[in-house]
Amino acid sequence: MNRTVEPNARVSIDLDWDKLLELMQSGALCGADIHVSDPESKALIQQACLKSCVQKVCTGCDMSDLCGVESCPSGQPMGKQVVTTHPFNL
Repeated sequence: MNRTVEPNARVSIDLDWDKLLELMQSGALCGADIHVSDPESKALIQQACLKSCVQKVCTGCDMSDLCGVESCPSGQPMGKQVVTTHPFNL
C-alpha cells in the first residue's frame, strides 16, 4: 500500500513500558514529543522520562543513591542542582 502521508500526520499507538523506556534511554524518543490525553499514560511517560534522565545525569554522582531527600547531601544549594523534570507537552 503506497499512499501519501500528510505533513504533521498523527499516529496513536500502545507501547509496552519496557520498550518506551528503552527508546527514551537510547535517545530515539523524547518525552517532549509525546502527547497523551489520559492521566495514567501521562504519569507513566513522566516516570520513563525521569528514569531515563537520571541514568544520563546522575551516572557517576557519588550522591545519586540519596536522591529524593529534601536537601542535597553534597552540600549544593537546592537551586544549584540539576533538575531532571522538563516542561513536557504531555
